[in-house]
Amino acid sequence: MRKPRNSADFTEFSTVKAFSDEETRYDRHKGYGDVDVALVFPSGYDHTVGNLGYHKAFQIFNSVEGVNCERFFYDPSFTKYYSLDSFRPIDEFKIWAFSVHFELDIFHIIEMLRKKGVPLKSAERKEGHPLILIGGSLTYFNALPLWDLSDIILYGDAEESLPEL
Repeated sequence: MRKPRNSADFTEFSTVKAFSDEETRYDRHKGYGDVDVALVFPSGYDHTVGNLGYHKAFQIFNSVEGVNCERFFYDPSFTKYYSLDSFRPIDEFKIWAFSVHFELDIFHIIEMLRKKGVPLKSAERKEGHPLILIGGSLTYFNALPLWDLSDIILYGDAEESLPEL
């Protein structure tokens, strides 16, 4: 991974790297695969690391042959969104999978998509844009606000449906 060249990007990179360096992980991501998935928790790092469903989704994605899943989190100051695992920017990933648990996190998804130049409506996305997958507990209670935003909504438990996707 090449380090960023401007100071704002380097500050963002350093923030993500500092969080990653402090983590103790039993299983690191495998780092290779035909399909790169960005697993995004649309909230701050403290909420991200405390969510067991997010960790389970990470484990499930990486157990699928040919899939390389890496973890991301939201910060309002970020523009590149670097992976906690390889430090690659999010726009190098073909699939962005969001784990959404609170309605207010939808605003964070919208902000991320806008910052990265991704159309907010799935119908307006073209080849070259990432596939937006949204799952998480919010889909059980109120998936309606996610319909236009996502290409795929994953209802139900990830253990059953995610590997088949």
